[in-house]
Amino acid sequence: MNRVGRGDRNYPRYPIGAPAQKIIDGVKEHQFIIKPIDQTTIENAAHAFQSEGSENHTLFDAIVAAVAKETNALAVFSFDAWYKTQGLALASDIF
Repeated sequence: MNRVGRGDRNYPRYPIGAPAQKIIDGVKEHQFIIKPIDQTTIENAAHAFQSEGSENHTLFDAIVAAVAKETNALAVFSFDAWYKTQGLALASDIF
């Protein structure tokens, strides 16, 4: 088994799956947008969060959804189907 060192410990190296590799390649090719969180984003997220009223999702989830909508993201990199209820696709759905 290939091992990668981290400090004094060794951890097994696992092969990267095709969807994850596509994301890594996209990061390296600067295909991802880095968006600062501004007041408008927070307000959009707060509105969505308050109207949702879920115990399982946080304001952070709502911020991720707001940023995805504001940037017209193709998908959210998450396994949480809640984002689909917000009208967003998951990365696993399109890659």
